[in-house]
Amino acid sequence: NSFCTLLDTTTTTMGSGQKEFTAEEVRAHATANDCWVVYRGGVYALPADFIASHPGGPVLLDVAGRDATIMFEDNGHPDTARELLAEFRIGKLAAPAPTA
Repeated sequence: NSFCTLLDTTTTTMGSGQKEFTAEEVRAHATANDCWVVYRGGVYALPADFIASHPGGPVLLDVAGRDATIMFEDNGHPDTARELLAEFRIGKLAAPAPTA
């Protein structure tokens, strides 16, 4: 999984005002009470009450602190799920540092 091998970069604020988070920062938020996921490059903070009421049960914790794109897409979520997810967006995943 390329998400796990991303090199750490510093957190920055983009010109659009959207904050960038490193993969390391996202990985630090991997519990039911502090759950961040990445979806299509965006970073989302999922509230504990949302996780508790998720129709798929605790499956969200399987991707807590990681990229959830494949799991989300493979489970056929309706457009309303994407609309709800948008409410939880807190920024985007920073690009990995260039390698030599």
